[in-house]
Amino acid sequence: MRDDVNCEYQAKTETKNLFICKIGMYGGHPYIGNCIACIRDNQNNPEYANELASRSRKSHPESAGKVSGCCDSALNYR
Repeated sequence: MRDDVNCEYQAKTETKNLFICKIGMYGGHPYIGNCIACIRDNQNNPEYANELASRSRKSHPESAGKVSGCCDSALNYR
């Protein structure tokens, strides 16, 4: 962990500049810049992470089909 980035939910991985977020921010694998922004915006807390997860479950229900973007385009019919 960098000295200038102090977050109790951050754990360093073996990969350079890759961290694990114990509360699941940024998919659980933020880069150091994500951590810096999260701490700066006071989002590094379980309450905020839970609010995001709740909003995600509502906007992306498991019963709905996933759309991957360009691969699902009508132009990609092959």
